[in-house]
Amino acid sequence: MNFGIDRRNFVVASSAAFAVDGPVRAGIIGAGGRVRFLKTGLAAASTGAVAYGDYGKLLEDKSIPVVIVATPDRWHAHMLIDAMHAGKDVYVEKPLAHTIEEGYRIIAAVREMKRIGQVAIERRSSALLQEAHRQMKGGSGRHTVDQLVGQAAHMIDVFHWFMGSQHPLTAGYKAMRYAPGNDQMAQYEGSKARFDFGREGYRKYREDPKAVELKPAVEKKLPGSFGPATQAHIRKFLDCIKTRRQPNAPVESLRKGVRVRFIPNTRGMEA
Repeated sequence: MNFGIDRRNFVVASSAAFAVDGPVRAGIIGAGGRVRFLKTGLAAASTGAVAYGDYGKLLEDKSIPVVIVATPDRWHAHMLIDAMHAGKDVYVEKPLAHTIEEGYRIIAAVREMKRIGQVAIERRSSALLQEAHRQMKGGSGRHTVDQLVGQAAHMIDVFHWFMGSQHPLTAGYKAMRYAPGNDQMAQYEGSKARFDFGREGYRKYREDPKAVELKPAVEKKLPGSFGPATQAHIRKFLDCIKTRRQPNAPVESLRKGVRVRFIPNTRGMEA
């Protein structure tokens, strides 16, 4: 059966198509809208699946070695730590440490219990983006944030000019829709080159101050390649359950938050 494999219905994939040495018995904490509504999830799961009103009862079940945490973000760290202390390997929906203290508690749980924990950041399992990462390695240069800080007044003025507005009405990811391959593009400015990449392609531009139109020195596009990254990510996690090797997106390496602050005297950013 094809349920459209993605992180929201991981339970189907883990119990069937991507099993390691047979079906993997897994439990979901948060089988609601983010994964499936509970009754629908039970219908899709293997025969014998049961529902729990208290996730602690699920963690007490010794016959379930793997737990998928798919609750709202604010509960991820707590539930991950509880699951690991219960001896479970964990696949968690998103990056999860909201504070430094939570980050240290996650590291402690991983080290103490020696469990496998993977975050559902499937880009790390995309063959194309792994290739793009290799293209980026070894590069040196400035962060685009520094350039934005230095030119902030000019850039914001352009935004106001183009939009015909005095101030933003809201902030967030609300814009015109793109094809998946063109969505969520990232651009890195280096001292000798610029590197752009998205879900299904990347380009590298070498520095050329005389060029009116830059042409990519390296370019690769693979439309449709992002979808299989989720499958590869799940396969990697299930393989790690067997081999006890590190997954592509281990929870302990993604413990840090994304808060940064501007340091006026150095005109730099600090995480």
